[in-house]
Amino acid sequence: MKHLILVISVSMFAFSAVSQLSVPELDSLKKIWKIDLEQQVLDKGIGQYDKEFSNTFADSLYAQFQIDTFIVEGIYGYQLAADVSTYGSNRATKDCEASYEVLLNKYYTIFLKKLNKEDSKKLIESQKAWLKFRDAEREVNSSLVKSEYSGGGTIHQLIHSSQNLYITKMRVVELVGYLMRMQ
Repeated sequence: MKHLILVISVSMFAFSAVSQLSVPELDSLKKIWKIDLEQQVLDKGIGQYDKEFSNTFADSLYAQFQIDTFIVEGIYGYQLAADVSTYGSNRATKDCEASYEVLLNKYYTIFLKKLNKEDSKKLIESQKAWLKFRDAEREVNSSLVKSEYSGGGTIHQLIHSSQNLYITKMRVVELVGYLMRMQ
């Protein structure tokens, strides 16, 4: 019932609003959405596993990853529904990327702490190389928004922000994949 009320209130707010959400309004909604999503995690048993039969590092890490991504993706979905304008979609996508950046740093730090000194140097070098790759990809991606390549139109801004989100999200998945191989 709470979920239905939340969806109805967000929908009414989104359709009745003539202007885009202000930063304080959006921040307030994100707090509400996060509380709702955390309750859904509990209600749906997201991230739960049978600790009696499987209590490994990988299991607990994957459970936390499920919870983290459920909340990030849920807030993204709510934010997209709350402001369906191109500006709102771009802002939601960029906010989602920022949330994945937080997860990237979280799982990178966990990974770094699990490695010995010699191997942690390899991870640091790998991450530096990935950051260069990410920045180069963003430059190419930004070039494609130019009207000489895209033909113009606001949809290309959303494609641009979505591609940037994808790059960051895939690195998080990659780091978690490495961690899943560890004990």
